[in-house]
Amino acid sequence: MQAFPEDFLEFCVAAGVDPHHPSEVCHYARTEAGRHLYGGWFHLVGDIVSGRDGWRAAPEGGWTGDFEQVTADFSVGLSARTSLVPNGFPNVGAVQLDFSAYLPWGLAAPEAD
Repeated sequence: MQAFPEDFLEFCVAAGVDPHHPSEVCHYARTEAGRHLYGGWFHLVGDIVSGRDGWRAAPEGGWTGDFEQVTADFSVGLSARTSLVPNGFPNVGAVQLDFSAYLPWGLAAPEAD
């Protein structure tokens, strides 16, 4: 099973991002039997020059993802809001490449609730 769509992998290569080493990956929820919502992010050197940020303020407080849908099960967004930037990351502008993915259960072990 491949979690990332080919278009996303091509973007990663062009942007100098290693898709095998995200800064963070999170399991958010089991959405239905056999399906789970994951999210995570990578860091890039640069600035967002135009377009909207991938996160927006939520009416009830906090932040909510406002990502672009790449496939029915995968979305992505760029953000100036960064978290967990690795030590040793260049001391220049950084942006975060966030993703969310709905993935099937892929382990031989019984599915977690």
